Amino acid sequence: MAQKIAISLNVFGPEPLSKQLFTSLLRSIEEGKIRAGEKLPSIRDMAKQLQISTITVREAIDGLIEKGVVVSRHGSGNYVSGSVAAVQPAGEPLEELQFTQSTYASADWNLDESFRWTAQARHMNEAFNQSSFHPWWDVPVAFDFRVYQPPTESIEGLHWSKIVERYARGGLSKHSEIFDFQGTLELRRELSQWLNRTRKLNTSVHDLFIVSGAQQARDLVAAMLVKEGTKVVVEEPGSITDLLAYKSKGAELISVAQDNDGIIVDLLNCVKGASVAHLLTTANFPTGATLSRQRAQKVLSWAKLHGVTIVEDAYGGGFIYDDAQTESLAQLASGSDQAGGSDDAPDVIYIGSLSQLLNPALRVAFVIVPERFHGAFSRSHRLAQTAPSVLSQRLVLNYFGQGYFDEDVARVTQAARLRRKALLSALETWSPNLISFFPVKAGFHQSVWFNEEIDDLRVFEVGLSKGIGIVPLSAYFRSDNGKSGMSLSFAQMNETKIQAGLEQLLPIVEGCR
Repeated sequence: MAQKIAISLNVFGPEPLSKQLFTSLLRSIEEGKIRAGEKLPSIRDMAKQLQISTITVREAIDGLIEKGVVVSRHGSGNYVSGSVAAVQPAGEPLEELQFTQSTYASADWNLDESFRWTAQARHMNEAFNQSSFHPWWDVPVAFDFRVYQPPTESIEGLHWSKIVERYARGGLSKHSEIFDFQGTLELRRELSQWLNRTRKLNTSVHDLFIVSGAQQARDLVAAMLVKEGTKVVVEEPGSITDLLAYKSKGAELISVAQDNDGIIVDLLNCVKGASVAHLLTTANFPTGATLSRQRAQKVLSWAKLHGVTIVEDAYGGGFIYDDAQTESLAQLASGSDQAGGSDDAPDVIYIGSLSQLLNPALRVAFVIVPERFHGAFSRSHRLAQTAPSVLSQRLVLNYFGQGYFDEDVARVTQAARLRRKALLSALETWSPNLISFFPVKAGFHQSVWFNEEIDDLRVFEVGLSKGIGIVPLSAYFRSDNGKSGMSLSFAQMNETKIQAGLEQLLPIVEGCR
């Protein structure tokens, strides 16, 4: 087994990332962990493993070359100088330099090989190490285009305050009823009526399960549908947390590219042997794409033909900016739409969330489960005990019952619509030779693709240093077919601040050509 050299970088540190990488590599070379004559990974591979820009890696390598500890051989690569160590260290040779850390982690989280870990623990370790990019959400910036939560100041007003205050005064004594693992019946009734009215999902209280957030919904669904080697279709680029739910259970992920209208069905038709497809159909993260009706019908036909269970993840489906909402897979499959849905439709498990509609701290989400999955999902749900507290459910129930819900959602949607307009107006002033984008139809983040050779990780790094936070899109590709771009949230800043932030971001992007 090849020796591993641990490299960890910390954005919170006082030194630039290139200096940190230079110091870590130099220390490993001087200590003999990387031996004289060893070839270093390519700059591209090192940048990919560490999830940093190639420019940052090149600056570190150039520093080592200037110091004389690394030599560059034209057409061959970079090697540790033969004069570094007169005595070779004992032990197993390095087959290849490997990194055990991503840039956001400061400790070695790999499994201790002296312990006999279960297969699931190993799958989870592998999943986190393969999908480790984290755009340093906690780094404070003046202009934050990373946040994907709603404009909460529009919803945490008088209505919400009254409900919370009322229940805080009453305490828990009035809500000590026996806990229902499927969720409080009254809340399931309100939710099903709202979903049938606003999303035409044709669901009932019996199919609806209340869970603690969309991620726990994904974990429960994955635990029910996935075993070792199960092939699961996911979109590319795709949300890392969604992929982890399946990868940590031992699934084999099959990435299928998406565009502005969702997953590309021509590529989907080439997939063989899949039994599950996890699709973010509305306000996809990180692209913001929404699955079109035409694509949705083709996806259902493909799933039925190949016996695939669809997990429709619509966690961001609460805010729609077009006049008419595109029909969901669950809606078409249920038969509530006249042109689609029948007994021949495939199974569709629908995941939704109220975090963006109310308050993320409540962790209230829901899953619509087809009848034949009720028993299995109920057992997983009961074992994990993932339903929100009765108090949280009662707070949400009262919010519905008082008639505040639709009113406040409309207010948040209008606030987001104005911020979206400000973002799009500012982007339209940028050169079309520099970027391209398609206005999102839902959610809170807009994808922008670079038309020139621009390293989006470098834009991300420089942006952070200048107080601007963006999400680089290339980090969310699993294959080598990644594209460079950025995801920009327009949720947390007002229109004036959005425009000011983009004015300062433009020269950063242009400077990273």
